[in-house]
Amino acid sequence: MKRLHVKWKDEIASIVMFIVPFVASLPLLPPIPSLAACVAGTIVERVNKIGSHYLQDNLTVPIAAAIAYQSVNYILS
Repeated sequence: MKRLHVKWKDEIASIVMFIVPFVASLPLLPPIPSLAACVAGTIVERVNKIGSHYLQDNLTVPIAAAIAYQSVNYILS
């Protein structure tokens, strides 16, 4: 089986990681806080290392998304 070599696979993955959760959350959550959570999660996913410390994205992405969601939801309410 031949693999496709995509030049921008990291960027495509980030775009998909933003769009799919945002669309999936629309029936359940308000759109503006959900958008903020998806943006925060996508940004944190792209950060691999801070200083000499490697980040575990399975921990940092949900925390960043939750903080962004709650902050924007609090500001808008």
